[in-house]
Amino acid sequence: MQGPNTLGGWLSYREHLATLDHLITVFPGWLEVLSELRSRGYLLGIVTSKAAAAANRHLALHSLDTLLDAVITLDDTINHKPDPEPFLAAAARLGVTPEVCLAVGDSPWDIIAANRAGMMSALAEWGLFDPRAFSDPEAQADFRLPSPDHLLAICPPVGGGK
Repeated sequence: MQGPNTLGGWLSYREHLATLDHLITVFPGWLEVLSELRSRGYLLGIVTSKAAAAANRHLALHSLDTLLDAVITLDDTINHKPDPEPFLAAAARLGVTPEVCLAVGDSPWDIIAANRAGMMSALAEWGLFDPRAFSDPEAQADFRLPSPDHLLAICPPVGGGK
């Protein structure tokens, strides 16, 4: 007899994850901040450790896909965070150099990868990680963001407009 938790179970792990899509939410204020950054002239991208199918499904679920110029998923690179490859791929897809990028992340691996890529980094303090997880010198961010709207204070309009 095979049950859902056996090797030959009813659902594969990825199929099971798809049944949990309704649990995916966007942190309050994040959509508004991303929309404002777009209106200020910024290119926006995401680097995620999710597989492309799940990432694209979750982005579309909350209309985040319409705000993004680049999406780099687990499927797009050989090396993954904390390796800089995914962040370098995002910069390349956006057509910019890493030095002009600001990567916002909520994990030590995000910050380490962004720093290794030569990008500025900002720690999203609203994430799930304990602050002690960022004690590694490589996991030190250039900015700390207590909430999404704090990003707007460090990202003025491109070209000084608005």
